[in-house]
Amino acid sequence: MKRFSAHYIYLSPGVLQKAHYIELSDDDVFVACNPLEQEIEAVSFYNGILFLVEKSKSPSPQHLLADLQQIQLCHPGESAFKVLELSPYIKFNPATPVAVFHLDGLNLSSPEFSANDGRGQGYIQRL
Repeated sequence: MKRFSAHYIYLSPGVLQKAHYIELSDDDVFVACNPLEQEIEAVSFYNGILFLVEKSKSPSPQHLLADLQQIQLCHPGESAFKVLELSPYIKFNPATPVAVFHLDGLNLSSPEFSANDGRGQGYIQRL
């Protein structure tokens, strides 16, 4: 069992959880999303947003970030969460293996994919 937590977990359009953790089975199938009410052993915490993508449709982190930035250009003024909702990658079948992506370096109070990490842009990593 793998457990990941973040400030925000974006599960699917309209399902945004704050201060929760996700559980994946050993074969990377989504099991649950639960509130993080206390410190739990073996939960990896990440700043920013976590989201899930079907492994079979999983792009490279650089390609995914470029796609999200392109969506932002087409929908100026939308929040980072809305941009994730508009992304074709976010929708996943709960019975299939998933990849967990960590999106950070964004100013979540701003609608733009603007950086606050000193690299000039937000970044995505696959966990």
